Amino acid sequence: MKDDAGSTISMFGDEKSHARSLLSVAKLAFVDDSEVEWRELFGGYSSLKVVTYSSSVSFMQDLFALFDDVEVILGSDKLVQGQVQEVVAFQQVTVSEIREMLQRKSSAKLFEMVQAGRLRFLVSREHLSHEKLFLLSGGHGTRVVMGSANMSYMAFSGRQRENICYLDDTPAYDYYLYRYEQLKASCFDEIDKASVVDDEEDISDAPVFRTAAKKVIVIESVEHPEAAREVKFTLKLESRKRALSAIIPSKDRGRVLINADEVKIIRRHIRQMQVEVASAVVEHPRLILDVDETTATLNDKQLDLSPLPNELTSDVSYLMEYMDGFHQFHGDTEEMTRRYYAFVNWMFASPFMAIMRDTAQRNHRTVYPYPVFGLLYGKSKGGKTSFLETIIMLMVGQKLTLSGDKFTRTNINDLKHTVQGVPIVIDDLTSQRFNTHAPEVIKNESFGLAEGNRNYPAVVISANEDVNVVLPEIARRTVTCHIQAGRTTMEIMRSSLVQRVQANIGTALYRSYLGRMLKLMPSLLDELKSEEHGNPPDILQASSLVLKNIVEEHTATTQIPDYVRLLSLEDYFDDQKTRRSLIEHVNNDYRVNPKSFTISRHKDELIYDTRDQHTARRLFKELPEDLLAKQMQTKLSMNLTKAQEFFGCNFSRPWYTFR
Repeated sequence: MKDDAGSTISMFGDEKSHARSLLSVAKLAFVDDSEVEWRELFGGYSSLKVVTYSSSVSFMQDLFALFDDVEVILGSDKLVQGQVQEVVAFQQVTVSEIREMLQRKSSAKLFEMVQAGRLRFLVSREHLSHEKLFLLSGGHGTRVVMGSANMSYMAFSGRQRENICYLDDTPAYDYYLYRYEQLKASCFDEIDKASVVDDEEDISDAPVFRTAAKKVIVIESVEHPEAAREVKFTLKLESRKRALSAIIPSKDRGRVLINADEVKIIRRHIRQMQVEVASAVVEHPRLILDVDETTATLNDKQLDLSPLPNELTSDVSYLMEYMDGFHQFHGDTEEMTRRYYAFVNWMFASPFMAIMRDTAQRNHRTVYPYPVFGLLYGKSKGGKTSFLETIIMLMVGQKLTLSGDKFTRTNINDLKHTVQGVPIVIDDLTSQRFNTHAPEVIKNESFGLAEGNRNYPAVVISANEDVNVVLPEIARRTVTCHIQAGRTTMEIMRSSLVQRVQANIGTALYRSYLGRMLKLMPSLLDELKSEEHGNPPDILQASSLVLKNIVEEHTATTQIPDYVRLLSLEDYFDDQKTRRSLIEHVNNDYRVNPKSFTISRHKDELIYDTRDQHTARRLFKELPEDLLAKQMQTKLSMNLTKAQEFFGCNFSRPWYTFR
């Protein structure tokens, strides 16, 4: 980069300075040690200047309230490669996080300070600063606080070891103030006040663009292997960077120059990208749940969580009529209806999953009991599309489906950053696309956790029978619903049930559900936070109880259907319940082709000849791990005792038995 005088300032320094490896070192003298509360350390001054590597919202809110004027330089470990799209992505995400912080009720004081110009933020465009520095002045005089502590309660609460030092002499303050101003001038861009106090984000803007509009910036991309190994990009930053890579040039080596004209071109492309993303999410509604306030907002409007009884009775009636319609299908309609209802329960609970996962992660608990992916697959005329449309309409009053060709790893991660609360529904996904993209997306356990995102949506996938294998690593992270009943084409054409239900249902049922669930959430979260780590709280069970109570209280009939029942985590993830189609396949084949089964009691082994290598491979992938299964061409071997228990069959009529 070049300063106003035209001299070049390199992002990582020139080769000569690297070769000399000179360090700026301050010689200090030890005076004394003491134990103080953080407010004693920072209290009594009027001005604060900060250089920090990371920070927490709650500590910033409390710390800044002690001062009349605050300036914060936000350093970064995220800028490793020195690429323009990396810098822009980091700065945009940082600005977005500050805006979200200022919009919180608890940040009203900070919002006022920003508006008055008494709180200013600067953001890095280079991986240059790893300093933690606090410069205090006014009131008591001057003070320098430094060491290893970032600007967070974790660092200043005494709960973790930190190296915290302070100096109260004027020469020290002048020295570190000079270093602060050098750093500020060389590699940081000021965040415009309007960009963090306005309600709407301008995705085409970034602090570096404002600097480049005034002077030419040179950003050099160089190899930085040590930093690259250490860095852990948050998914939000990576998602934005991937999106920007398509419109901002990238080089492994060399320099990319950006000036005012280039900024105009980049901004135009970014705005076009924003339009395309908005089109992809089909103006997806934003559902925000506030557990502390017991409120829910949809598109920034607070929902009425206590709807009128007649509205509730109407919605319950139409839901029951719709579910009862599955009994007109062909096949095991009782089981089909039970599975669909269980899927309704999970979809209703899905906006709470991000909150549960974030709390679980913060308290070192597993996130598996809080699934954010659902797979609805089976016969092509099993009513999957209309089912998902109807349930989403019950939740937010509109149809929301995206075609299967929109499902890619990048698109889904981008959508999960954009959409809030309401499930993303992907309809009619092909087997090839599912196998190509779904495993990596679903197995990404860390999504949303690094940045503390508590509003990202679940993803619901609808697919036909060709998605016939759900691998164990997918099954334990996904709520699955395998539909094996269906209707004829003429029956579909003649039925008007779906249209009638969708034309009359409202959102009263779901609003009442949200109100009751929000009242239960504090106890569920307290259980997650408890140091007595027993079984994790079962939010799916709590959800089913709430839904069952609403149906019982507002049904027009005297008896509720059997499928409206209390559910638990086991109903969704127990092997014998989730792999029922596999169990039925093996039992049916045993009844029809007993010669395909051979047992060895001495080896405690069952050998099943599927008579087809493709079938053997498909079934092998679905068998639970404790069966110790092995595939040999068309045959599957497994532990006999475990197989008898899993399949519910003692295989007493095998073609041949080894004694």
